[in-house]
Amino acid sequence: MHTNDDDKPKRRKRSNTVHNPTLYEDIKDWVKRREQAPEGEHVPMGDYTAKSIIEVCNKLTYHHSFIGYTWKDLMISDGIENLILAMPNFNIEYDNPHAYMTRVAFNAFVRRIKKENRENEKKAKYFIAHVYDSTNDGVVTGDIQDNAHHFYLGMLEKLGNKNK
Repeated sequence: MHTNDDDKPKRRKRSNTVHNPTLYEDIKDWVKRREQAPEGEHVPMGDYTAKSIIEVCNKLTYHHSFIGYTWKDLMISDGIENLILAMPNFNIEYDNPHAYMTRVAFNAFVRRIKKENRENEKKAKYFIAHVYDSTNDGVVTGDIQDNAHHFYLGMLEKLGNKNK
């Protein structure tokens, strides 16, 4: 039986994706306006580029590498900031701005994760040094004390290996 293409279910058009050719044209227009502007004058980037920056950062948080982190808002903020700073460096001869934006945001996310891990390591070290006292039997006793001590030492070890 021959099926007609009209019989197939229509694929829903997604409105929440970045259209690379439109983004590329918007960036080219922005670069052209920057070149024509007087020296030192601020030229705002196009609306589509700005929306795409936000879209890329929001979508990237659903990547399998970043799905389990609780500081997603900070990651998105870092990604947006880095993209705004990096867009003037985009080479217009390279016609895939979405890949460029994704890579810049990805690197910003990784830097945020490393920073948060360093902060967590500091907190764990402070807890071990100032709050948790393995010699104070009045706080915790017996197996609970040993388990807590091993847990926090394991946490420090695990955090130390992630930062290397």
